[in-house]
Amino acid sequence: MSFINKLFGSYEAKELKKIEPIKSKNEFGVLSDAARGTVDILQAIIPDITNICRSIGDGRFNVSSSRPDVYVGEYGEILSGILSARDNLSSALRQVDAASYELLGGADQVASGAQALANGATEQASSIQQLSDAVDSVTELIMCSADDAVEASHKANEAGTEVAEA
Repeated sequence: MSFINKLFGSYEAKELKKIEPIKSKNEFGVLSDAARGTVDILQAIIPDITNICRSIGDGRFNVSSSRPDVYVGEYGEILSGILSARDNLSSALRQVDAASYELLGGADQVASGAQALANGATEQASSIQQLSDAVDSVTELIMCSADDAVEASHKANEAGTEVAEA
């Protein structure tokens, strides 16, 4: 097996396996050691990132890295970016939660206001009905008084005519 296949064959297979050390002090040995170190780091980082992402996906935002020590160099930027996304998502969800409580409170106030308006409208309708009944009674009394006044006027005219004839 060639050196390159032995060293990078597992990358092609998309599996990170322990790279067999090449016991050499030349450039191939140095390259083998570097590749082995990279694989070791990736074997620690990938399950850690998977765990963080799964936890966030399940709604557990208090998750952090179980292996922050392995995020060396630019790998640290990956962890920083993931944790920043976690924090931003958590903050956004808290804001949505707060807004939903405010919306619920506003809906309760609108419902209470609508109920108060309905009660007021019912009371006004009742008052209008009572007022209408009172107006009907006054109208009836006025009509009776008018009839009595007409009758009194006729009697007064009759009495005046009888007095004038007598």
